[in-house]
Amino acid sequence: MSLHDEISRNLERDLYPFHMPGHKRNPVFDSMNGLFLRDLTEIDGADDLHCPQGILRDAQNRAAALYGADDAYFLVNGSTAGLLTAISAACPQGSSVIVARNCHKAVYNAVYLRSLQPVYVFPAQTGFGINGSIQPDDIENAIAANPDCKAVVLTSPTYDGVVSDIKSIADIVHAHNMILIVDAAHGAHHGFHPAFPDSAIHLGADAVVVSLHKTLPSPTGTALLLVNGNRISRSNVRRYLDIYETSSPSYLFMSAMDACIGLLAEQKEKLFADLLANLNQVEDVVRHLSHIRVFNYGKEAFSEHDGVFDHDKSRIVVGVQQLCVNGFDLEKALRERFGIEAEMSFADYTVLLTSICDTKEGFDRLAKALTTLDGEVAGSLQSAAYPVCPEPQVVLLPWQAEGKDSSLLPLSESENAICREYVCAYPPGTPVLVPGEGITKQVLDYIQTALHYGAKITGSSGKMPQEIDVCRQEC
Repeated sequence: MSLHDEISRNLERDLYPFHMPGHKRNPVFDSMNGLFLRDLTEIDGADDLHCPQGILRDAQNRAAALYGADDAYFLVNGSTAGLLTAISAACPQGSSVIVARNCHKAVYNAVYLRSLQPVYVFPAQTGFGINGSIQPDDIENAIAANPDCKAVVLTSPTYDGVVSDIKSIADIVHAHNMILIVDAAHGAHHGFHPAFPDSAIHLGADAVVVSLHKTLPSPTGTALLLVNGNRISRSNVRRYLDIYETSSPSYLFMSAMDACIGLLAEQKEKLFADLLANLNQVEDVVRHLSHIRVFNYGKEAFSEHDGVFDHDKSRIVVGVQQLCVNGFDLEKALRERFGIEAEMSFADYTVLLTSICDTKEGFDRLAKALTTLDGEVAGSLQSAAYPVCPEPQVVLLPWQAEGKDSSLLPLSESENAICREYVCAYPPGTPVLVPGEGITKQVLDYIQTALHYGAKITGSSGKMPQEIDVCRQEC
């Protein structure tokens, strides 16, 4: 029985709710167009996400079967809760962990909360302006230099759709008795069609976090933690889920997740075939453009020199290096002239996210927009190339920085100070600075260039980009 069926069965019983939620399913107070009616709590028959024995256990088992995982755990706090849980379950307090430096800030929060010693590896850099893959040789070298590390954490696919060689990396990691954790938040649709990359859980990762809401029909904040093998203690997983996940999980969310899993189980072949047909239509258009470049399409397909193992073609990454506009200008033109809202932009490119829920009309609109703009915005971009985010200067570990006295400095006066907050370009939420890192001239130049082009730079103090929270001591 699905969660939707269980909720319907409960409603048919006509029981008066002297229990939470406080809206009591009263239509007079329903501000969500009927959703209150199906918003339950852990009443008889509805099970308990923190100790699933019935309908929620069965729903999670269906998710595990769909993804080919030994275990699946519903996440209603988004992928963040899954990353915190997986890293905490795999890494004892104070241990060392190998981390790809382009990971989401949730990974760094786990490093902070567990007082971990991070060892950074860096993605390859493409000529397209985006990060490439994490190279297996770099993982091998990092492990050789740091054999006491407990786990390796990386992001694949990235926000831009770049995929790393998970199978080769998993083989290396496991040969050294370490655990591989993959943030695949943007790859919940992987593994369901040969035209798209395989799932990291199929390729040997021990723990994989996928955000259903990013690329599949499920509400914002819904995700899965997938676990394979016996390298990660399930009792540890459950312990940390109890810590990081709300004790009041939304049955609206969980019901929608179960419905999403059921839809894929029954119709994934057709749904992904339709998406592929729409993507092929755009690819046919791109092949005939003169100036607009699209990563991994046609003549601009990545080469071995780009350091990209694979790319998810459902992420349409439009490069502007040969145009007289930047990525933020392109995003604005798509919105205001063609009624298309892009996922994100940086100076060199704009990212458009597609999914099985897109319509042919939407792809037709995109094809028309790209064709029109290609004929209008030709020319060389006059400004300097968007810089690569510089490698960090680690002075203190994150929890050490927190213990220092704090002060706010104008960003322009912060060179040589030690950062005490997270500074991120958002989206995608990858830190430019982590607490404890030195604020170098290169970092400041990167931030100022990003702001100049229109990027959103956020800080955990809430004062960025005007002021930055620093430790009261010099590097």
